Amino acid sequence: MTAKTRLIPALLLSAMLLPFSLRADYEAPFYYTVSMPQSRPMPDIGAGCHELRVTDAGGEWRLVYAVTPEAVVVLDVFKKTTRTTPQTILTRCARRLRDYHRRDSK
Repeated sequence: MTAKTRLIPALLLSAMLLPFSLRADYEAPFYYTVSMPQSRPMPDIGAGCHELRVTDAGGEWRLVYAVTPEAVVVLDVFKKTTRTTPQTILTRCARRLRDYHRRDSK
């Protein structure tokens, strides 16, 4: 995702928008109803932020999202390559969440 990418509700996600296989995309909606270990809170990014963990034949993927009263906002999707979430991703997600709230308040 680039800085100019619009934030979209999770309900609009499809196999075309996510890098997961069809099998992982099929299973992902079921993860929204559970907590650890599939989804964990990410309070360092902001209130209501979580990281969805998706395992695919191509590797481990992470989808960072925020639950707001209006929508589920997808902040980033990335392939897991390190033990911890890189600081650049945390910073980018926090900036996108601030941008969403700024636009939402206008």
